[in-house]
Amino acid sequence: MRCICLLALLNWLAWGGIVGQTTNGELDNVTDFAQKTSVSIPMPDGAHLAADVYLPVFMDSFSIPFRFPGSPEVQISLIKAGQPYIVYDSINGVANPNPYELPTLFIRTPYNKNTERVGHLLAFLGYSVVIQDTRGAYASEGNYLPMFSDAWPKAPYHPGFTHLLDHLSPLQSGSANFHSDGVHSLQYLLNDLYWVYQGDSIKVSNGSVGMLGASALGNVQYQLAAAHKINPGQPGLKGLLPIVASNEHYKSTAVQNGVFREALVSNWITRQYRDLLDENDSATFHRAADFGYTDANTVAETAIDYWITARNGGQPAGYYPHSPIRAELDASFAPVNATGQGDANGGLSRYTNMEVPMYHLTGWWDIFIDGQIETFQNLRQHLHPDLGNASRQKLVIGPWAHQTITELRTGDVAYPANVNRFLVDLQNFEGSNGTLPLGELLQSEIFSWLRYTLNQNEFKAVGSPKVVIKAATQWQQLMPGVEVRMPSKDYRVPYPDFINYLGGLAPLQDFPYALKQGPFEFENSFYVPPSENPVVGLSKPFTGYQAGAMDSLPPVRLYVAAAVQNGAGNYWLAKDSFPFSAGIRKQTLYLGADHSIQTEVPLQQGELSYVHDPDRPVLTVGGANMTVRTPGNERNSQGQMNLATTANSQASMNRADVLQFTSSPLADSVTLIGYPNFSFYA
Repeated sequence: MRCICLLALLNWLAWGGIVGQTTNGELDNVTDFAQKTSVSIPMPDGAHLAADVYLPVFMDSFSIPFRFPGSPEVQISLIKAGQPYIVYDSINGVANPNPYELPTLFIRTPYNKNTERVGHLLAFLGYSVVIQDTRGAYASEGNYLPMFSDAWPKAPYHPGFTHLLDHLSPLQSGSANFHSDGVHSLQYLLNDLYWVYQGDSIKVSNGSVGMLGASALGNVQYQLAAAHKINPGQPGLKGLLPIVASNEHYKSTAVQNGVFREALVSNWITRQYRDLLDENDSATFHRAADFGYTDANTVAETAIDYWITARNGGQPAGYYPHSPIRAELDASFAPVNATGQGDANGGLSRYTNMEVPMYHLTGWWDIFIDGQIETFQNLRQHLHPDLGNASRQKLVIGPWAHQTITELRTGDVAYPANVNRFLVDLQNFEGSNGTLPLGELLQSEIFSWLRYTLNQNEFKAVGSPKVVIKAATQWQQLMPGVEVRMPSKDYRVPYPDFINYLGGLAPLQDFPYALKQGPFEFENSFYVPPSENPVVGLSKPFTGYQAGAMDSLPPVRLYVAAAVQNGAGNYWLAKDSFPFSAGIRKQTLYLGADHSIQTEVPLQQGELSYVHDPDRPVLTVGGANMTVRTPGNERNSQGQMNLATTANSQASMNRADVLQFTSSPLADSVTLIGYPNFSFYA
């Protein structure tokens, strides 16, 4: 027997009001276009993870001025609050028996699910939206283990130990060794999450689920997809949009090229626990005492130790190539068997599980750049050639750092507007004058990717949604003895037409109404003029998603960044792969004892030396960082930085303990793209 088990949902299903919802008779706010409720999703170990569900429902009424010949102009209610308005009336080319079941966007976050603007806005695009706090974060139960509980089960790879902050035996079924929260949450979303409309129980999801989000919200997408074998012909994940994320964390995030990234790992984990843990013993959720410690800093230090120290029994730390702990967060080191289940002796890469199209968005100076490129490469290599998803992997690398993704400025460099010619500035996505900033979003590849993967997939092709305004049941007075009812029957309009109406650029054609005077009643239709107070910001009419647009995109697009706008660089380059497999020009350079850089073996041989003082370290300036500060501590030091400034040069380059090498003047501008290789003798 299927149990809905959503006590909090029962009140919501009657389509009552939202707590805090302000109604003024106008559709003038993003919250007017979606209804939200909170649900609790159970995990196999008994913990409940909190989630908010958003559905496209009119949460306010809407009136228009209407004049009938011989009558004064009156305001007539066009839309009633509480009406769902998105339907998909066809599926795979035939009538859809469940038009209110919607493609779903699933977002998992450790940063607090209460991002209501995002939920309402995405629902307005025609989706059901589920935003979930990951285990131990904010409203979700359980103890927070950074990224650990979101991945695949760890027990197949090291049954003898579990996370240092896990109090259970590694062999107990509730141990974090067995956690795979993303998979369990997805299955609940697909099978057990319902809403009720006019007495009918309706699934929140139609079986097509997409995910999107940046950083930790991108990491959990990769982990969920890798945790189980995806069948493209069954309900489940149909498209991912991971932004500045990776599926390779021990080898790329924590330790890069053999060097522990202390600032990144320590600062992020420490901040997470300080934000989440309450020192008050009476706190209901998330106390340091839940981990067996008295303060958040000790919890954080233990979590950091788990990443970088040896295990009990002499097992090496996680970044060693032969460490079994790498199988927890490095998908390439966690083999599976033919059924996609974890198996230390399995002969298949975990990337073979991930049969889903993905749009990988990153930046040259992102903290995860190496790991995200490797994730993309592994997917292209291991996905089944006959299913087509290898060719549906898209990699976009722009001139961004982790915290400046899609922005026009990173570090000390401002880039031209062509940086975002097919994207949208996610960091500054705000409307003006009360309008929803949909113009840029609807023209972006982000929107196109959602339509491509969720609306046009091979499992369920539902196409573009329609907006339905339900038939009115009550008559409204026009003048004494004359009443009107509008719409007199369900009015359906293509989604782009409704968006253009709300944007003040197009009317609603053939809107049906009924007039009644005494015993006489007749039907008619009229032209609803474009909205005089646009709620959607559009610079030009929205024409809808163009089918096939995504298939024609090249697999890789790279932004060739220049430090100055002098005509060189600052353009997009399309390629079939990255690193490049063809057209490579290799140049060997030599460092000379006279501090020169030469293209030939130096005639003058010799050696150079310097004295290293660990108490006076050379500072990192710019590059793929996030929490590192500039030498003067004014701001985060990331991206292209001007190393010639006094503060930067004295901290990093112009020092006695730094060896500098200089080439002869260049005859032309030079662009270096790829991975440099060098042999260094010390």
